[in-house]
Amino acid sequence: MSEQNIAQISVKSVTPEGEKWIRVIATDPSLDRDGEIIDTATLHVPIRPKGWKYASDLTPQDTIDLPFLLDHKWEVEKQLGSVRSMFMNGDGELETVAGFTSLDRGKDAHTLAKEGHLGNSFSATFDYSSSYTVDGVIYDAEIVELSMVFKGANRDARVLEVSKSVKKGKSMPELTLEEKKKEAERLKAEIEAAEGENEEETQEEDNADATQEAVEAAVAKALKKKEAKVEKPIAAKQVKDAPKVEVVENKKPKMSKNEQRSMFVKQFVALKQQDVSTLAELNKKAYEADTSEDKELKKKAISFADGASIYQTEVVSADIQQEYTNVGRVGQLVKRIDITGAETWKQIIQTAGNGFQPVGQEEVKQEDKPVWTHLSIEPKEHALIVAWYDGMAKRTPLAVYQSLIQYIAREYAKLEDKIIISFNGVTTGGGDIFAPTGLVPILTAAGNRTVNAATFSAADIQAALGRAYGHIESDGTLTIVASRQTWGMLAVTVDTQGRNVFTVVGNQVSAGALGTFNVVISQEVPNGIVVMGDMNDYELVTNGGLETLFSREATVGSLNLFTSDASALRAAADVAGKPVRNTSFVLIDFVPAVS
Repeated sequence: MSEQNIAQISVKSVTPEGEKWIRVIATDPSLDRDGEIIDTATLHVPIRPKGWKYASDLTPQDTIDLPFLLDHKWEVEKQLGSVRSMFMNGDGELETVAGFTSLDRGKDAHTLAKEGHLGNSFSATFDYSSSYTVDGVIYDAEIVELSMVFKGANRDARVLEVSKSVKKGKSMPELTLEEKKKEAERLKAEIEAAEGENEEETQEEDNADATQEAVEAAVAKALKKKEAKVEKPIAAKQVKDAPKVEVVENKKPKMSKNEQRSMFVKQFVALKQQDVSTLAELNKKAYEADTSEDKELKKKAISFADGASIYQTEVVSADIQQEYTNVGRVGQLVKRIDITGAETWKQIIQTAGNGFQPVGQEEVKQEDKPVWTHLSIEPKEHALIVAWYDGMAKRTPLAVYQSLIQYIAREYAKLEDKIIISFNGVTTGGGDIFAPTGLVPILTAAGNRTVNAATFSAADIQAALGRAYGHIESDGTLTIVASRQTWGMLAVTVDTQGRNVFTVVGNQVSAGALGTFNVVISQEVPNGIVVMGDMNDYELVTNGGLETLFSREATVGSLNLFTSDASALRAAADVAGKPVRNTSFVLIDFVPAVS
């Protein structure tokens, strides 16, 4: 039975008539925002009248004993309803049907879901008292409730389907006793008339049966006589014109997400062990399981038989992109532009002009004469190659997979930090010119975008912040980017009254009357230097997006990756960037620098 059929049966069989419901993914065995991986198959799910079952053993007939709450609140007033059904689908996800209470809070929650306001808005509470952990995966945990929340810990928890509102008919007005008697007499007359018609129809049907038998006998005799006269060519034509019966081949079930993730690790191990035949076979399976629209282009980009390339499915790409987004460094604050298929990004920006100026009454208005300049950015390939030792291959596939995905995401974030903050350009041995893209070298070369601070005293910090704030010509939210050492000095500085220069306000920091700032820690900023500005005025341009490749063609320090028992992870991206306006950024230079 397909998962869709199971889901439909679950909804129809477990939800009372007219009850509003929602079908969601409650959890799956992926790394969540709490840093946990919970094995779905061994999850204990309470059932009625008592006891529990493993999630992998649940059927649509099981009655689940779990509350459906709001924001994990255990008060009865916060209960939205209850879980009606659960089962584990082919991707290892815990698919859940929850029914809403008919009280106002249930109606409000159902309306939010029906109007499309809920996405990753579901979270579960687990009891770990009987669980155990192997290679970072938690087994035999117990789920104790499901909640509707602002943002779920599990990134794959999501809405699948929402019931439509049940339209109620108009209520019948209360009848008097006399009216009820008249209604009863009318219904009695209708019933008697219907019974009389049924008796007549039965007699007619008996007579029709006899007539039908005679007609069928006559038709059969005529057909037999006609068939005897039909010539063979005509019979052949009739067969040719007959509608063809479409034969539907049984399609193989698609590979689940977790199977694709585990296979990615097997591909990596085969690559590391230089097992060409195994890697080619695994690449072929990955290609067949891939659902991306550009799978043919991806297949052409690598060779299945050379033993040096890994085919990456859409599931793996999406996991990398999601983890990459969650890292949340400088690259998530700048303006991002993808020019896939092009070579150069050009944008016209205003570099000079007076703008509209005020004039006195009856005076001639001045003419604004802006100067427009082409901002041209040509992406270049940047790569980081780092040794990856074979010890990781001895761990469970999903644990290795999570480590690989997190590693790739962090390296991408570091790469973008380098491009946006510190890259000073280079000319390669082949003559390719990489223009400076980092804010630090660009602002330093400008010569007038630096504010100096003599010490890390509160007075000097506040004065430098004020001057830098005034130099920035932008109305957007400002960001402070500093190394961990530099921000450590700034964060703990207090004034003569014992008050901190910076205070935390939600996900930002406040610096007195200057307002709030984003803060990003990056080791690409030299110690003692702070980059301050509106990051949305920096354009990061990618050509072809992000990809991951594996390579054995490099040396890391004294380690030769051709001969040593190690592999290399090559995080590649065709990326470049440039500030649209230098006036949106300032450097604050603390002298002496942090040691």
